[in-house]
Amino acid sequence: MIPNFEEYTHDLTEYELSLVPKFSNSFKNKIGKQNAVTSKVIEEKMIDAGHKVSGPRIRKIVNYIRNIGIVEGLIGSNYGYYITTDKKEIEDYIESLESRETAIKVVREGMEAYLRRLKIKENETKG
Repeated sequence: MIPNFEEYTHDLTEYELSLVPKFSNSFKNKIGKQNAVTSKVIEEKMIDAGHKVSGPRIRKIVNYIRNIGIVEGLIGSNYGYYITTDKKEIEDYIESLESRETAIKVVREGMEAYLRRLKIKENETKG
């Protein structure tokens, strides 16, 4: 669970876990970006089927499916979610993930530096 985002990042509920097979099976025919499906479409289809699952929780379920390897090659892009076996698409996706990791790391390091300055300032006023 991620602090300040608990509502969206908490572990999957039993109800959400019960939806994993439905999600996994629906992704199996989403081969190639021309067959991609967006979170919004998934959410609408889930509502139509009587399930209430929000966009952030859909992403959490997809993350779970990827992390335990239920659906290999499942990537997300501006097209939506789809399966690929195209090595170039996989390499590009990995590069995208690495870029996002780097961007988050830069923000974290900036906040750590700011926190250090605040602590120094606090110690100076105490001393």
